[in-house]
Amino acid sequence: MSTLVVYYTAPGEDREVAEAVARESGAETEFIREVHTAEGLFGFNKNVLWGGPAEEDIGEPTHDPSTYDLVAIGSSVENGHITAPVEAFVKAYRDDLPRVAFFLMGDEAESRPALRELSELSGKQPVATACLQAQDRAAISQFAEAIRQ
Repeated sequence: MSTLVVYYTAPGEDREVAEAVARESGAETEFIREVHTAEGLFGFNKNVLWGGPAEEDIGEPTHDPSTYDLVAIGSSVENGHITAPVEAFVKAYRDDLPRVAFFLMGDEAESRPALRELSELSGKQPVATACLQAQDRAAISQFAEAIRQ
């Protein structure tokens, strides 16, 4: 089974989590690149007032999600929501997503609404979900095993 791990996060421990999931599951990775960042007053207004970046604000992926058996989507959690670039990716490629799995880097209680948000945006029920922390290697391995099957 071929798996793609798609994620957006700031550098640091969250990125390490996404890369560990990919490495342990044998998946390829796709980091969502922002083409137009949300900086300054216009960026603030765009993200807060108009619902985040549009699909054209993220770069074209180097991997076609439709060619994989499973796409695992990862995001940091911000105030109970997925990051704006992940939202833009899911909206842009919703029809191209095969089976999906979701993993979030954040507190479990704060992540529950974000997991629902991903399911609603993608229109799919995930085969696996996880709230992961960099220091919890057992949970990372467990999720990687779940998406490998």
